[in-house]
Amino acid sequence: MELEQLVTAVVRAVVRALGQEETAKGNPPPPACGRLVALITGGLVGAEEAFAALERLLRRGYQLDVVLSKSAVAIHSPDALRARLPGVRLHLAVEMQSPHQLLSSCDLVVVPIMTRHTAARTALLLSDTLPVSLILDALLRGKPVVAARDAADLSLPGWRGQARGNVPSGLRTAMEEVLQRLASMGVELVEARQLYEAVERRLAAPAATEARVPDGSSRLSRQVITAEAVRMAAMREDRTLDVRGAIVTPLARDLARQLGVHFVEEVGQCTLAR
Repeated sequence: MELEQLVTAVVRAVVRALGQEETAKGNPPPPACGRLVALITGGLVGAEEAFAALERLLRRGYQLDVVLSKSAVAIHSPDALRARLPGVRLHLAVEMQSPHQLLSSCDLVVVPIMTRHTAARTALLLSDTLPVSLILDALLRGKPVVAARDAADLSLPGWRGQARGNVPSGLRTAMEEVLQRLASMGVELVEARQLYEAVERRLAAPAATEARVPDGSSRLSRQVITAEAVRMAAMREDRTLDVRGAIVTPLARDLARQLGVHFVEEVGQCTLAR
């Protein structure tokens, strides 16, 4: 584990441990301290809901790096975003020197506004724009990617006021295939109004690992509950973690005892980690 990752893990554990006493008194749970990278492209459909989700994530305590594509800058004023999202680190794509370094320490990549252009180029693996390049790199690194589909899904209500006349069935079908391919690549597509909940859910989900089988291929093995999954569970009000059928690492069990996280090991049974 690199020094920065170790320090981050220790800080997260301390923050949540310090919050246990307040939680026991009935006060709100400790704030989240995950790091998110948000990629904003030049779309309007679903933008208001997407920015509201980013506001909620900031209030929740997440650290947020926001990358504005060249087309996004022409539509969404950087100054207006700084005013609306105080505390974010705002990056303009045209000025970034080493953009992929943002992915090294982030926990999740969120795409609040994914346009048809970005969706199609990502599905075709055409990494000739920064948002597409970062999305593909995040997937290759195994980072969760959650994207709002509103600006690319012609079937959603937001397009009723945008499209002139009836959208040709061929175009609609083509965009549906693009979105299906993105989903098969590992991008979680949700409506902008569901973005906040989707990010919280993905960060709280236990990790799954790949196991090698005799023929050298890989297959999805049993879920492995890591210390990171325990830390995310400690942020939630109920402080429970479903571990049925999963492998729980010793470090995860130790941390669960320290943070007061309860494991659900059988249906209807919730016990403190042993």
